[in-house]
Amino acid sequence: MRFDNVKRLMRYFILVGLVLGLCLGGAVGQFGYDPSAVYCGDGTEDAVEEDSLGSGGSGGSGGMGTTLAAPKFGTKVMSDDRDEGRLLEDFEFVAGPGLRLRQLPVSIGWWDIGPNQLLFDEGDVLYLHIGTAAGIRPNDIRLTPFGLYPAGSKVTASDPDMGQLLTFAFGSPFLPEIVYADVGGVMGQYDLEDTVYIKTVLPFVPAQAGFAQLATGDIRLTSAAGHPAGSRVRDFDADNGAFVRLLHGPVPTFDTWGFFDRGVVRFYNANGNLYMGPPAGNAIVTPSPSIYDYPDGVYLDVSHVSVGFRDFGHVTPGAIRLNN
Repeated sequence: MRFDNVKRLMRYFILVGLVLGLCLGGAVGQFGYDPSAVYCGDGTEDAVEEDSLGSGGSGGSGGMGTTLAAPKFGTKVMSDDRDEGRLLEDFEFVAGPGLRLRQLPVSIGWWDIGPNQLLFDEGDVLYLHIGTAAGIRPNDIRLTPFGLYPAGSKVTASDPDMGQLLTFAFGSPFLPEIVYADVGGVMGQYDLEDTVYIKTVLPFVPAQAGFAQLATGDIRLTSAAGHPAGSRVRDFDADNGAFVRLLHGPVPTFDTWGFFDRGVVRFYNANGNLYMGPPAGNAIVTPSPSIYDYPDGVYLDVSHVSVGFRDFGHVTPGAIRLNN
């Protein structure tokens, strides 16, 4: 009799174990744990998305596949990327009197917090600045890292650099410029293989002559020579001294086409916000301009008129993503 009791007790524990196993398995399925998934340090699952950025998002051509979601800043649009073909908008606002549409200037400036005052150097932060204010504004874009904020991040109203005074002088009226190193593809023509920089130090690229060399302190706008977008060119970097050609500049604003320009800064209206006016006097604003704000994607638009009327003003292969 005692042996029968032991057998019954064993069967009871086995049954309890099976029930617990089924319950735990269901809970794991319910809460989404997958041993094959990749998890962040805080236990949340990292997003996996189609790698439409080429070889590691470096701006060069490469195979397609699935990778962990990565920052977009400084990557080039490739054929069949999800954002290819998006309509790009000018930075515009409604100005009185007469409530006319006007173009907002887009400039490159720097916050002078480095070791040498009045000189753009290591420690200073570079920004893509939208508007006429002298200080850093919401939705300006950091082109170099600042503390925990990576290159490509947008400024918000509560950030510590919000409102700080920007400097727009770079030691020459012909600086800054957006330039590219003609490292592949068709020589003499900007294409997917070429690396892109912001020229912030002399020598500048004279538009007519077409060439200059990179120097210590220039900023990478795409990854190059093993360094990420947003990094500075330093003394012994492999790309220091490389010859570069002009993509945009030298002009005060980067959202209008100059005679020698091959690209301009524009944005994709991701949330569809429009100026709905009229604010006064029953004035009509036509067409309603798109409002640039936090969700919108900013690009260096290379859809020059030479690519054809159908693609002009849209995201085309070779366009550079300017925010994360």
